[in-house]
Amino acid sequence: MKSGTSSGTIAASVIAAIVATAALTTWAIFASVASQPIDFRVYYLAAEVWSHGGSPYAMSRAAWFAYGHRVGLHDFVWPYRYPPYTAAALRPFVSLGEPAVLATWQSASVASTAAAAWLLARALGGRTMYVAAFLLLLGLAPAYDTLLVGQINGFLLLSLAVAFWAMLRHRERTLGASLAVGTALKLVPAALVIYLLARRRWRATVWFVVGLAVLTLIAVPLVGVRAFIEYAQWAIDLVRPESVMNGPTNATFVGAMGRLLPHSLDLARALGRGLASAALLATVAFCWPRRERPHDDALAFAMIVAVLPLLPPFTWFHQLVLLLLPLLVVGQRLWRAGRRWELTLLAALLAATDAIWIFINPGYWFGLHVSDVYYRLSFPTLLCVALWTLCAREMWLVMRRPAMEEEAVRSVRTARGIAWSGHRAVHPSRSGVYDRGRCGDALGAVRSELPITKPGAGGPEGG
Repeated sequence: MKSGTSSGTIAASVIAAIVATAALTTWAIFASVASQPIDFRVYYLAAEVWSHGGSPYAMSRAAWFAYGHRVGLHDFVWPYRYPPYTAAALRPFVSLGEPAVLATWQSASVASTAAAAWLLARALGGRTMYVAAFLLLLGLAPAYDTLLVGQINGFLLLSLAVAFWAMLRHRERTLGASLAVGTALKLVPAALVIYLLARRRWRATVWFVVGLAVLTLIAVPLVGVRAFIEYAQWAIDLVRPESVMNGPTNATFVGAMGRLLPHSLDLARALGRGLASAALLATVAFCWPRRERPHDDALAFAMIVAVLPLLPPFTWFHQLVLLLLPLLVVGQRLWRAGRRWELTLLAALLAATDAIWIFINPGYWFGLHVSDVYYRLSFPTLLCVALWTLCAREMWLVMRRPAMEEEAVRSVRTARGIAWSGHRAVHPSRSGVYDRGRCGDALGAVRSELPITKPGAGGPEGG
């Protein structure tokens, strides 16, 4: 029976992987044929500019578009907001032309996204998690949006998946190096390095620094030292900290407040920043390790990934593909705990989030429209908040575990005392012997509710 179940799980996993990968591949081909990957062209144009000795950071809007049209590009945006590494990776291939580089980019993006889903499932125990990961990926709209605009998030998701797997298995070198690659693509994974420092995982931190240094040495001959200096100078201005982008695809607190208060953007900015600050402080409080309590790296990793889209001035919809990680971590725990209503609520929020993208992109092509009220509900923001809240609840239970174990030990000792007193009343000549049957029943009842410390370590069996 077990062999049949295992074979069925393997077959379901393979089918789910094939279907999800085929769906992403088909969508990537459509996006490329329809000339949709506007963000990819930003990376490509930056590589073109650097290949001719220019600087995309210093170019004005007019100069940027004029240069793009001169090299034959259309349908792209301004400015280039990313670290120099992304364009540096494309620099050796610009001579092949934009269509060939785009085809390679989209293929690699699909492969990276599928590999990330597989690795996350493996990190969480494999078996049915492979089916869950690929089915979730199949229905995750931000994955399709990433391919639609040619974004870099598929590679970023893979770097986080590798880091997550390495963290749970204490592969410090792989952990640090994968976070270095992710930080080179976007600055998002740098927040996890702070967590490594708090956890005193010094080897992983050192390998992060080494990895970033190696990537920098590789990139400098391709884009020049000046690129890194200019990025450091322009980094804050590039994220436009004073802006309130209240479009429906901005998942941040500032964006959500901007949609609720479109005529009071200053108030919306203040409220959004206040919520972001509170979420950041609460995340630090939950994730900061303490000696007197156990810790859960998987939950902390998921919580950090869930909260990061809420904090900056803008986080566009396609970056929410990174939520695949906390969705799998939280979903697995809810399923195992039998908390179906919370799992149903999470699935409903995910469906509502996907619907926003469907109405904006494919829906626009077919003339579908929805009320602005739906956009003002900010379902992408609520999905991140729900994931963070569920992670926080699980972390709270982890933090409370020592106190619960202590209370359980006291309950067992009380049960032993009662059993000893009752036995002494019946057999006064055996005052030094307690009723092991009664005490064993009490201990078994407590164990069914909560794991107790191991024998010989001061717990109920060792004390």
